[in-house]
Amino acid sequence: MVDLAALAPLARRFADYAFARHPEWRALATLAPAEWEGPGVLAVTLRSPRGDRALEVFGEADRVTVGFGTATDHWHGHYEPWPDDPTSEAAVFAEALETVAGLLAETRVIFTLYEADGRPTTFGIAEAGERPDYPGTHRIEFRSWLGTRDASMFPG
Repeated sequence: MVDLAALAPLARRFADYAFARHPEWRALATLAPAEWEGPGVLAVTLRSPRGDRALEVFGEADRVTVGFGTATDHWHGHYEPWPDDPTSEAAVFAEALETVAGLLAETRVIFTLYEADGRPTTFGIAEAGERPDYPGTHRIEFRSWLGTRDASMFPG
């Protein structure tokens, strides 16, 4: 369990917000290595029951980052409050946790676009069942928390 006093101020406020909604995360929380995004970064890693994917939530000095994926297919997004609007912080925290909830419920999936040579080119997040339209993409891989919405698509 992480010492909240060691967190950067925004990370500490996010930890309070997140742990009030997900008290089970407190036992999973760690202090991320300073070389990642600086000192005082909260890191919470949730492992999928599948064992081959993880969802990570970071409370940093100036933003919250949510990441999800496998060793080959992954996505992350940043949620940043407006510096001049102190009320934006709660909205940003809520948006980050809504993304987490969508991924855990498999109403949202991540996707990776691949070129014909196998190189990944773009990573994104979408509503489950949505099919991104990227002309010229050879293959799209979809990944979900439990794998029930995993799929491969070959748009041609």
